[in-house]
Amino acid sequence: MFKTFSTSEKITLSSFGLGLLLITCCTLSLVAYLVIKPLVNKPAQPDQTALPAETATSLAGPAPAATASPTLPPPALSPTPEPPPAPSPTPEPPDTAAADDPVAEPESETTEPAAESYQLLIVTNGEDSLFVVNQSAGAFPLALFRLENKQGAVDGLDWGLDRLESGACVTIWKESGKPEPPPVTCTEVGQRLTRAKREIFWKKEFQVYYQQQLIDTCAKKSGECLVSIP
Repeated sequence: MFKTFSTSEKITLSSFGLGLLLITCCTLSLVAYLVIKPLVNKPAQPDQTALPAETATSLAGPAPAATASPTLPPPALSPTPEPPPAPSPTPEPPDTAAADDPVAEPESETTEPAAESYQLLIVTNGEDSLFVVNQSAGAFPLALFRLENKQGAVDGLDWGLDRLESGACVTIWKESGKPEPPPVTCTEVGQRLTRAKREIFWKKEFQVYYQQQLIDTCAKKSGECLVSIP
C-alpha cells in the first residue's frame, strides 16, 4: 500500500523540503522587518496626543442635532404718528374804534347835464291851418309834445315822428274847403293832419304840454305863439 522511495529520492525530497522551509523563513523575516522598522524609527510622542477634531468627534459620537427654533416674523412697525398741524394764527379783531369812525368819502363832483332848451313857433291862419315850427338849434323830441283844450287836442306822435329837426314843421289843416297856410317858411314833415270844423281847437285858447307838464298857453286868435322849453 505504501510506496517505497529510494535513497536518492529521499535525499531529493529532503532537499526540496529544506529549500521550501528556507524560503518561508526568509519571507517571514522580510515581512517582520518591514513591519517593525517603521515602529522603531518613529519618534517618541507624548502620552497624551491631541486627537484631530474629526477623530475627537468620531470618538465622542455624533453631536446632537441642533433643534431648529421657529423663525418668528419681525414685529410689525407701528405707523409713526403725524405731527399735529400747526395752529393757525388767530386773526386779530378789527379795530372797532377805527370802524366806528366815519370814513370821509371823497366828494364826487357830479355835474348834472345842462337841460336842453328848445324854442317852438306855433303859427295859425284863422281856422285854415296850424303850423308848429322848430326854431331850436337841434332836433326837438316831438313825442313828448302835446296841444289841447276842451275842444280838441293833438299829440306829437300823431304826426308819426319822434323828433322834429331844426327848421322843420308839422301841420294841421281844416278838413273842408281850400285851407291856406300861415305866413311862415319851414320844411313840412310828417303826416298832414286834418280836423273837422267842430274839432278846430286853435280857434280858442289852448295849452302847450311837454313831458306831461304845462309849459305855456297860447291866446285866442293871436296868430303866433312863441314857446320856450324849458
